[in-house]
Amino acid sequence: DPPPQHALVCLDEGLAGATSARGTRKLLQDIVDNVPALVYIKDRHGRYLLANRLTRERYGPCVGQMAADIASPEEARQFTEHDDAVIASGEPREFEETTVHAGRLHFYLSLKFPLFDREGRAYGLCGVSTDITELKLAENAARDARDEAERANRAKSDFLSRVSHELRTPLHSILGYGQLLEMEELSPHVAGTVRRIASAGRHLLDLINDLLDVSRIEQGEYRMSIAAVHAADPASEVTDIMRPLAAERKVELALDLHGGLHEFVAADPRRLQQVLLNLIANGINYSRPGGEVRVEFRAAGDGHLRFLVTDTGRGIPRRDFQRVFVPFERLGDDDGQLEGVGLGLAVSKAFVEAMGGSIGIERSEPGRGTTFYVELPLAEPPENAAELVLGIPAADRPVQAPARGRVLYIEDYAANVELIEQSLRHAGDVELVSAARGDT
Repeated sequence: DPPPQHALVCLDEGLAGATSARGTRKLLQDIVDNVPALVYIKDRHGRYLLANRLTRERYGPCVGQMAADIASPEEARQFTEHDDAVIASGEPREFEETTVHAGRLHFYLSLKFPLFDREGRAYGLCGVSTDITELKLAENAARDARDEAERANRAKSDFLSRVSHELRTPLHSILGYGQLLEMEELSPHVAGTVRRIASAGRHLLDLINDLLDVSRIEQGEYRMSIAAVHAADPASEVTDIMRPLAAERKVELALDLHGGLHEFVAADPRRLQQVLLNLIANGINYSRPGGEVRVEFRAAGDGHLRFLVTDTGRGIPRRDFQRVFVPFERLGDDDGQLEGVGLGLAVSKAFVEAMGGSIGIERSEPGRGTTFYVELPLAEPPENAAELVLGIPAADRPVQAPARGRVLYIEDYAANVELIEQSLRHAGDVELVSAARGDT
């Protein structure tokens, strides 16, 4: 709608009154006085020619004054340097400027641009300075909080790394002696006790290794050894490892090699095996008795292959698809019956991404189960691909000769030295030379 007639009349009268220099200046002053920022015009020497209301409130009557007349020496130096840079460049520039007002430090974002006469010569500049103090304080607080969080995270990672190393040394000794006991002729009761000790020790070692992996990943210390890996190999090996657990939980473990039998992926073979181990173990733990965990492959397009692990568990709500990969998250463990501390999938995600792949949930239906996928880039088959795919007949494999020779073992934990001595007695004609330090 057009403005009321009386407003048009007032506008005409204002413009008519502005035909004189004094009227033009008053019109300009009325406009800039209502701008919520410091607005000012200076000549090329830095003398204020015009200042709006906020500028006058901040510095007092500054028209006709120089920066040194109204500001502190440090502020005046800062303003003059920025003004001179704009005049010299002949282009608009933005600066962050600081002033002290009412005993408080203020931050301003100042846009300054040159003013030119009819001959194109810069005779001064105009500045618009917006107070960004609150924004700056918020940014500083956020940065300080982030820095503190990073320091705390580094301290946590260092602590986990040190503790994990300290725990693993005696635990390896416990497991080693347990294995030696398993080799002896024991009564059924004692043998069962030893098996339970060894099983609990291996479970504890897995948890410690996960903690150590997390700390190394967070500190960027993990290095992958990427190679062309026959896709079927880690899947077959992990499936064989997990069959006893599946049988114990009364869960069928199925492996379909068709989609990956002739494919090679770019991966770290040890870490890929660990990832599949975590996924299959999760599938077994969450599947109901009489359920199934299936491992299979599917081409993903764009030169990638997907490893698929499907279980018949309770399913995962879509809103929790990302939460399952967060460290220490244990979805669906309300009664505390599941093993682990919620690190397996977080570690798996870090490993897969470090190998240049991706991991996620392809589908999940409440009460029917979940399909996890690991997608990795395909690799060129190695020269011995046919042997890897078809396998080498057992008769052609070299027979291992009994061990013979000398072994240097550097260890400052006495129990581990004794453990190695006892273990080597079963290995053949091997002499053990031990030292507490590498420079001994």
